[in-house]
Amino acid sequence: MGAIDVERYADEHPNYFVDEIEPHLAEWLPRVAFTTLLDAGCGDGSLLAALHRRGHLKGRRAIGVDLSQTRVEIARRHVPGLEARVDDVETLGTVEGAGVDFVISTQVLEHVDDARMLRAIGRVLAPGKLAYVSTVAKRPWARFIWRTPEGRWALDPTHVREYERDDELLDLLDAAGLELVDQRKTPVAYPVVDFVVRRLGVQQRGVFARPRLRALRGLRVPIPGYWIWSLVLRRRGDP
Repeated sequence: MGAIDVERYADEHPNYFVDEIEPHLAEWLPRVAFTTLLDAGCGDGSLLAALHRRGHLKGRRAIGVDLSQTRVEIARRHVPGLEARVDDVETLGTVEGAGVDFVISTQVLEHVDDARMLRAIGRVLAPGKLAYVSTVAKRPWARFIWRTPEGRWALDPTHVREYERDDELLDLLDAAGLELVDQRKTPVAYPVVDFVVRRLGVQQRGVFARPRLRALRGLRVPIPGYWIWSLVLRRRGDP
């Protein structure tokens, strides 16, 4: 995340525990044979907590890494048995090579050096195993309320990039030792209540544990021209 103070950002921008799993990931979870899962850029552990509640981590080793010590400590508290570590997703230096059966990373790639992160994922993946990565894709004309420091429109002002062409990402896979197995683009639609909660500066990460607030998340506003782009990858040359 460049020059951003990651601890200050973690304090000011909590990841709310919304008990959601991206639909494309939910489809692949039963199809992947794994004993060790790594969440690269786990944030506060919201996704890992959702996986735990649904039994996907039972009897399995779960590792979560994030650049923020604050987020790592929160994730550790919310996910029983989690090996939570401070680490850079561009290197995954605390993770052994070829030691992970399933790597997941949601909405992280757009914040970092994508080529380096993909190479790190390729290094830690065990032979024949898969990675699920999601990021942001958009049309050149897409607009939202934020601008990056360079003046580009973005879903989040901390985004280093948002892919306008598929080859901007797909051309990086070969050098990372990865190949595409499956992909999907899902239109972005934000829950209205999320805007309200963030605008009010709510810091309680469990605010959506309240049934009424969680139900309100079903009311969503589409953001024209933006997609969540999810990719299932495997090490190149593996069966």
